[in-house]
Amino acid sequence: MSPIGHLQYGWWFAHWGRFSRGERAAIALAGVGPDLDGLTLLVGGDAFHRYHHILFHNVGAALAAAVVAGVLFWRRPKVWLLVIFAFAMHVVEDYVTVGWNQYPWQPFTASAVNLSAQFPVVDADDFLFR
Repeated sequence: MSPIGHLQYGWWFAHWGRFSRGERAAIALAGVGPDLDGLTLLVGGDAFHRYHHILFHNVGAALAAAVVAGVLFWRRPKVWLLVIFAFAMHVVEDYVTVGWNQYPWQPFTASAVNLSAQFPVVDADDFLFR
């Protein structure tokens, strides 16, 4: 899923309540937050392939995001929870939509997960030309 799609989901989550502009922005940006590891592309293609979907697409990063959100929004528990939810849903969305190994339990264990074999591949032509 593209970062723009994740941002759109985050923006949708940000409208699940009455929030200020800054709170909505925080929730929406949390939805795209795990893709910060995509900035490794600036270092080079090898770094990108080595670290994208590894650095911030795991439970360790989600726990860190929960702590940062807790510090920033401790007086607004609904905002805090939606920031965590948006961040975590990004990770879930990627596990369902990408077809390569991911490491959800890092930094606690290096076990890989690849759900692409669990879901059927659907060709767009099946829907367009029937």
